[in-house]
Amino acid sequence: MNVWKPVYCTCGKPTVKDFDGTPLCSGCMKNELFCRESCYTELVQVDEGTPYRHSTEHTRPVIDDVYRVHQLTRYFYCDEENRLRQMEHRKPAKPFTEAMTMGTDVHEWLEKRPRGKAERIVEDKLVVWRDEHKFTDAKGKEWKDLWRPLTYQGKEVRIVAHPDNIRTLSMKQLDGSRDILTQIEEQKTVERLDKLPDGSYGYNWFKRSQAEFQAQLYRWVLGYILPQVDEAPFDVMLLTIHKRPEGYLLKTYDVGFMGDPAVEKQIEWIFDGWTLRRLPVFASDWKCKVCDPNFKEYCRIAKSNWEFGQRL
Repeated sequence: MNVWKPVYCTCGKPTVKDFDGTPLCSGCMKNELFCRESCYTELVQVDEGTPYRHSTEHTRPVIDDVYRVHQLTRYFYCDEENRLRQMEHRKPAKPFTEAMTMGTDVHEWLEKRPRGKAERIVEDKLVVWRDEHKFTDAKGKEWKDLWRPLTYQGKEVRIVAHPDNIRTLSMKQLDGSRDILTQIEEQKTVERLDKLPDGSYGYNWFKRSQAEFQAQLYRWVLGYILPQVDEAPFDVMLLTIHKRPEGYLLKTYDVGFMGDPAVEKQIEWIFDGWTLRRLPVFASDWKCKVCDPNFKEYCRIAKSNWEFGQRL
């Protein structure tokens, strides 16, 4: 990992140079390496004899108590853009495209496919689970969805999932019995397949990485719910690529489940970026060139002339 000396501090404030050239945070005037905690948890003594209290001058961003799966997956396109969307609520200047509208139409059409008996049983159980586990968030909004809790920095966060499709598989065991397993399918639409570096055609990795992590999150959430309704999840998800607007299948990828600890570690890594506990990860150069102006204006990496950040 190569880490560049930031023009902007890890807390997002500009740095100033000490007499020996060491960058200092302009907010707390401490070394940038120690600012991650000191700028946000600086202890201030009001007067002699008064207990120390936290400074109110600097406040670390606080994440919400509910997030949808798609809000996390954008990290795999651009870490800093994802933070701007979720923590500063920036929106792109470019409106929705016709391609997105056609993609939505294909998704709605695929949802209407005929269901088998086993699939209907699983879906009915999930509807009951939603009704029994509805909740109200901190903003007063009521949720009746599939969700899984995660504790981050002492705070419980619910991750809400809406899988594109749920299938059932019959797996024969060594003793001759059969188990019914629930498989998750993530569906994406394209006008045509991309030409890949090896000369074959498929779904380009910069899009596929987001889709595969989306499937991982769906499996992670349902891995928490399905055992509660006497069902078992399958550890291989499907990523299916469909042509728009016709909707027919172009490509299928098998995605192996990475496991609960790995998924939770990835979620925490994303939250660390949102709460400024780490440096943002550089996106590919071509992404910066086509970046929406509403994001580029506030991007800490662009403001620092690409000196503030890290490459993984």
